[in-house]
Amino acid sequence: MKRELRVVVQDTVALLVSTIANVLFFLVVALSALALDFFATNVFSEAPRIVGVSLKWLEYAILALNIAAFLMSQGIALFKFVRNAFVDREQSHEQ
Repeated sequence: MKRELRVVVQDTVALLVSTIANVLFFLVVALSALALDFFATNVFSEAPRIVGVSLKWLEYAILALNIAAFLMSQGIALFKFVRNAFVDREQSHEQ
């Protein structure tokens, strides 16, 4: 029982740390996209183009990839958390 509780606490802390890291990463990328937007709108009279792609669309792509990476990493962390909970419960029933 004590071992089960320790494993649950470890998994919960790992999920919490992963969530905090993902949120910080999300904020850094979102702030860089906002800085890119500020640079594009205040330095140039119109949005510059990089290889034929407007900088505004590049900003949207960065944000979309950021959101996708955030959701994917949170999904993986949650899947590991739930899987470990089921594995630990099955192992405790076998003992």
